[in-house]
Amino acid sequence: TGLFLAQSAAATGESAGKARASVAKHAPEILRRVHSDNPYVRMPPLGVQIVDEAGLQLLASWIDALQ
Repeated sequence: TGLFLAQSAAATGESAGKARASVAKHAPEILRRVHSDNPYVRMPPLGVQIVDEAGLQLLASWIDALQ
């Protein structure tokens, strides 16, 4: 995940710290969308019938660690 942020930051000219701050800033919306069962809101839009609870918990823990 840190590598992804660094690559994303490099592609946009941002520092990795700014990329982490951006994820932290948008954390409520990210978590709302991954927990949603609405196919028009859900992130990712594919595979909405099966919720990966362990994956959701891992994502929430990662976001918490950024803040």
